[in-house]
Amino acid sequence: MDEAQLVENRNGTLIANMRWRGSSKQGRGVATSTDSGATFSAIAYDKELKTPVCQATIWQSPQNGDIYYAAPSSELDGVLPLSRTHGTVRRSKTGLLGSWQKQHIDVTNASKAFGYSCLTDVPQKGKGGLLWES
Repeated sequence: MDEAQLVENRNGTLIANMRWRGSSKQGRGVATSTDSGATFSAIAYDKELKTPVCQATIWQSPQNGDIYYAAPSSELDGVLPLSRTHGTVRRSKTGLLGSWQKQHIDVTNASKAFGYSCLTDVPQKGKGGLLWES
């Protein structure tokens, strides 16, 4: 596992979301902690977050408490599993395995490059920020 991103959900669970060599086939590596990070669960694989081997970003919105995830997608029809394209944003109430909404947004409108990314809050109500490498 490498290039981990950490997020805390509204229930106080810390979630480590990690890239690894099998991300495009098995999904991102995920481990959780319910004791403020003193210990973490065994790694599980989130099959809803299949991505090429690439850094991703995960963030909790202070506006609504939801968890957002952005990365290139390997789950869209016709996308090569190692292609850093189809930058997608997913949403979850908890950020835990199996909790991601089926609907996602392809922010790059099809095949444009999408590499490392960063989600952030912005002052405008109902909005979030996303910066990505292309």
